[in-house]
Amino acid sequence: MIKSYWAMIVLGACVQIFIASSAFADEPARKSNASDTAQFKAADAVAKAFTIPELEERILAARRSIKTAEMEIESDYTDQRGQRIAPFHIWLGTEGRVRSERKDGNDLYVVIYGDPFAFEYVRHPGQMENLDRAKRPGIMAMPMAELEGSKDPRFIFCNPLRLMLVPSVFTILHARKLDEIISASDRTQLESRNSTWNGEPSIIVSFYRPRTDNHFEYEVVPSQGFNIVRWRC
Repeated sequence: MIKSYWAMIVLGACVQIFIASSAFADEPARKSNASDTAQFKAADAVAKAFTIPELEERILAARRSIKTAEMEIESDYTDQRGQRIAPFHIWLGTEGRVRSERKDGNDLYVVIYGDPFAFEYVRHPGQMENLDRAKRPGIMAMPMAELEGSKDPRFIFCNPLRLMLVPSVFTILHARKLDEIISASDRTQLESRNSTWNGEPSIIVSFYRPRTDNHFEYEVVPSQGFNIVRWRC
């Protein structure tokens, strides 16, 4: 079964990212009409405008240009309690400043990256309002200089700017790099073709990665900020 990972990123004062994973199957062929023909002509013109290296340079540049953002993310997962959804609310600031909130039931897990420390705490209902400071949540701190080499799961921050640049679930994005696959030099059989996504011209890029023995394919929409909207692997 082929899995298709998809997301839509809307840039502006507030960035909302919706992510999901599902089984993918090609849609049955249907009769084309004048609208279809116009869309594919536009898609063909877009595809011919870029070589694959040029296209991937635009993809990475567009993502790196995001300096500040507020994002809401829902990540679905399965544990011993069954299928669950973890909602994240993340603020990205300048100079590496971050605030990440993850809700689990009534508890709120907070990670803050600042300068020179990172902070972490878990807030249970009513704790912040308690006048007794001894009953407020304890706050853990770690120097930012030590954070990169730390494996302490309490301080893990999954950077949402890496979403859709690697076909990976959100909760392990902290271990992935922005250009880990896009523009990687260890790929072969690179090809591109034109397509359309929600009525917008798109480009589908496919390649093989011998190191992992995987065939990959992603779809990018230039008119949507050069965002990748789907992966197949």
